[in-house]
Amino acid sequence: MRSIKLSVQRLQLGLHIKLPLKWREHPFVFSRFTIESGEQLQIIRSLPTQYVLYYPDKSSAEPLSMQEVLAPAEKVDQDAVAALQAKMKREKEQRIDQLHNIRRRIRQCEKQYGQSMSQLRSAFTKAKQRPEAAEDEIEALADNLISLADNESLTLHLMDNPTYEQDHHFHMLNVTVLSLLLAKARGYEEEKLRNLVLGASLHDIGKIRIPKAIRAKNTPLSKPEENYLRQHTSYGIKLVENFKNCSPEILDIIENHHEFADGSGYRGE
Repeated sequence: MRSIKLSVQRLQLGLHIKLPLKWREHPFVFSRFTIESGEQLQIIRSLPTQYVLYYPDKSSAEPLSMQEVLAPAEKVDQDAVAALQAKMKREKEQRIDQLHNIRRRIRQCEKQYGQSMSQLRSAFTKAKQRPEAAEDEIEALADNLISLADNESLTLHLMDNPTYEQDHHFHMLNVTVLSLLLAKARGYEEEKLRNLVLGASLHDIGKIRIPKAIRAKNTPLSKPEENYLRQHTSYGIKLVENFKNCSPEILDIIENHHEFADGSGYRGE
């Protein structure tokens, strides 16, 4: 979009402009906006700049001519200008505080999400040798994820993190997070919610019994390989059925997570 360098003395209502200043050097929430009041004009003219960038295509008026600039100016209500400037400054400070809070929450969520990835990896590593040893890790993971889901929009943002794309635990964690967010939106009670989180976290645990050559294969699987991979639901049941707190709901998720509502798909045998 084309912009024109324009003297602040030629400004008037209806012009769409951009201030050539750093964000903290002016009281406006945005550096680019349409001028809507005489008070805004006076504030712009009091800033440490003699020009702005003017966008004709976005404006509903033309700049003042030189004759209009030289004409006697209308009397300005300085009290109104000062009151507006103070209000704008307060609003901007509130926006800055909000941004700081959002950044802090993002850092907290990133830390929790990374911790959840570590807990999931640790649980699956332990499950290869002693499945029952993985239960404490999965329980801790559930607690972490339930608290993480309080920041829904930030959590969804983290699920698009390219850092984890090649990590197969990333898929399992994202399935768990999406299940959790949907369940919270549906108003699941605490016990039902926790069973869902545990089941979703463990839904692919049986894949640790599948050779990596099959799990990581980039080309289509042969029929025997496909049949072998399908056994991961059965292997998953066998791995977790001896957990102390393994409910029927958790086993059902592991066994049937490849089933569809119409009865197609497959389940553990």
